[in-house]
Formats: sequence, structure tokens, C-alpha cells
Amino acid sequence: DNIQHGSRQIKSIVKELKVFSKPDQDKPNEKNDLKPMFEKVFAFCWSKIRKTVKTFNFNIPENLPEIPIDSQLLEQILINLLINAANAFDAPFDENSRVELVVSMDDSKENELIIEVSDNGRGMDEKILDKIFDPFFTTSPSEEGTGLGMYIVHNLIEKIGGRIQVESKLGKGSKFTLILNIS
Repeated sequence: DNIQHGSRQIKSIVKELKVFSKPDQDKPNEKNDLKPMFEKVFAFCWSKIRKTVKTFNFNIPENLPEIPIDSQLLEQILINLLINAANAFDAPFDENSRVELVVSMDDSKENELIIEVSDNGRGMDEKILDKIFDPFFTTSPSEEGTGLGMYIVHNLIEKIGGRIQVESKLGKGSKFTLILNIS
């Protein structure tokens, strides 16, 4: 049983690390229409999220500009954030549970795209917030998480030239904000 568990963990770690070795699929300066990518992420994550979350809000403006970005890396970032948000609930299915993906343009800076992934789950204290981007740090039970998801998110957001901000309150939920330069 321990050997099988260890084998599953190794397989999961290798799978997550493959993201780094995968060459960029999009040309770095090629502008991409991100709306289809957001819709694909929503469809992919919905099957997982609906098992634990009552409401999944998805707000993507119609007039998103095309931006020069590797959309596959952004897709991986969003999947990791959304699955983490779905796992932020203690009860298997809470009637008040909510996960949101909201995309907007920064009104004060026309060259920034803002992507927010938020939940009203258990939230995190300062001690956890200080470690969430560390490799192999996890709050999941040992048989579930590898502790690489948020580490990968942090590295991928830097790779595509973006920034990530985290707000969280214990017992209230968390919000991850991605800020992407679109110029």
C-alpha cells in the first residue's frame, strides 16, 4: 500500500513538472484571443468544481483584446488556481460555497488584464500565506497533494511576464489576482 501511494505521488510530481519542460506552443509575440481559452478552462474545471461547490461564477468580458501570451501556460495557471479553490471547502458540498473566475481590464492602466480566482472557502492564515508558493508545501492530506501546484503557478506567471497577488482571511476565503501586461 505504501509502495502504491509513493508511486502515485511520484507519477503526480513528474506530471506537474512536465509543464516546465514543455516548449511554448504559442509564438511569444503572437497575439492570442483568450476568450476560447477561458471557456475551455471553465468547461474542463466545471466537472471537478461542481462536485464540491454550489456556485461557479464565470465573468469574461466580450471585448477582450488579443494579447501576446502563451495561452497554454495561462491555461495551466488557471486550472491549478480553480482546482485549488474547489478544494478550499471543508464540507463535501456546502450550499453557500462559491468559486469565481472574473476577467477585467484595469480601468486606470489600459495595458493590464486582471484575472481573479476567488472562493469563500476556509481561507488561509499568515503562516500558510507565507509558504504557499514554496515547492512541496501543501495543506492537503498526504495522499492528495504534491505541494507543487502553487509553486508551478508562481513560476509560470513569472514566465509569462505577469504578477500574482493573494488575499485571504481564515474562515472567509481567498482571492488570487493575476496581473498581465497586454502591451
